[in-house]
Amino acid sequence: MQNVLLLFILFATKGFSQSLTIDETITYLNKICEQHPGVADIYTQIMHRDDSCKTGVFYKISYDNHYNKLSIQEFNKSYDCPTISNNSTRVGNILKLEIKDFDENNIKLGLGKNNTTVIIKGLIEKKQFNYIKNYYESSFLDSANLSMVQMSYKTVLYHGLKYLVSIAKEQIPKEVDEVVDDPFLKRENILQNQAKKTESKISLIEENGVFSIKATIGGKVLTKFILDSGAGECNISSDLEKKLIENGIIKNTDYLNSGLYKLADGTIIENRRVKISKILIGNKQIKNVIVSIGPSNSPNLLGQSFLNKLDSWSIDNSKKILIVH
Repeated sequence: MQNVLLLFILFATKGFSQSLTIDETITYLNKICEQHPGVADIYTQIMHRDDSCKTGVFYKISYDNHYNKLSIQEFNKSYDCPTISNNSTRVGNILKLEIKDFDENNIKLGLGKNNTTVIIKGLIEKKQFNYIKNYYESSFLDSANLSMVQMSYKTVLYHGLKYLVSIAKEQIPKEVDEVVDDPFLKRENILQNQAKKTESKISLIEENGVFSIKATIGGKVLTKFILDSGAGECNISSDLEKKLIENGIIKNTDYLNSGLYKLADGTIIENRRVKISKILIGNKQIKNVIVSIGPSNSPNLLGQSFLNKLDSWSIDNSKKILIVH
């Protein structure tokens, strides 16, 4: 009897990386913001005039997926003060961005040797707490600066925010047009449904306990991928990236914001990402596949950014074939 099973392979090696979710990205960025505070504004520094009292600012990021809003709240922190009572944290401004109307390219990196800021441009709602009236007052900004003294972590905050906005935008439901009975499209829909039902059986290569599959990228480059349903995104090595560039398959305009990824040992790294126009396995061609780019020795992984675009897929273990529809 034919034994057809769904594939679930976890390629748990040091080289494997899993893209961070929205919550994991926010947790990581909040952690580095609190551990590496920036320079507080002049008003906050004046409040603590004692020379031995240090003042810094850090941020707590949150995302409301119901309203598609990203919030960044400032916290002004005083520490190393002469009295314990002065070691305090004071709530500052809250910045709110409407994700669906926000372009992640409006997040800029402050330039210059002593520039410690990440600049956010666009329509930003600012909620500032009035300590005299004891409530928040709202206004709107066309830009805002986030400060972080550690230059290397400032770059991580910059890339992390861009990545966060890009993946948050992917969560926004697509608007669906009103359904209209169009008799002229019925024949075309029938043909399309027939094409979708076409089954393709593709031979798998079993190596070291995992399945690999041959794929053609961009109609030109034939290569091998490890079939990995545990990977949120596909992955290619930097060597394969160079080959795709040489063959005109990857262009400068195809690159996306860098992403944050978690290794098997829990380490978080940053990888470049690119959108590949088409990948073919068997007779199934999938367009606009997002892949991350790892080091030269990293494995090529066929993950969910490809598999989720198939109507269905399964493994026949006895025959070692992938069945896709």
